[in-house]
Amino acid sequence: MTAHRRGAGEGSLTQLPDGRWQARIDLGYVNGKRVRHAYFGKTRGEAAHKLKLALADKERGAPMALPKQTLT
Repeated sequence: MTAHRRGAGEGSLTQLPDGRWQARIDLGYVNGKRVRHAYFGKTRGEAAHKLKLALADKERGAPMALPKQTLT
């Protein structure tokens, strides 16, 4: 069976060595650096659900992750 390849902008799902699943979403570039956000789940379905919610938030323009700020 061949693994299903996700399309551009759909995020990624991978299984970690400890058995958890990781879903990652690309938020674009901020100050020339790529910004990604990761979600974790005990099962593939749980991680996929979190990815689906994150993609929906991204689509409607909700703030996802704030860039780190330095205080002077």
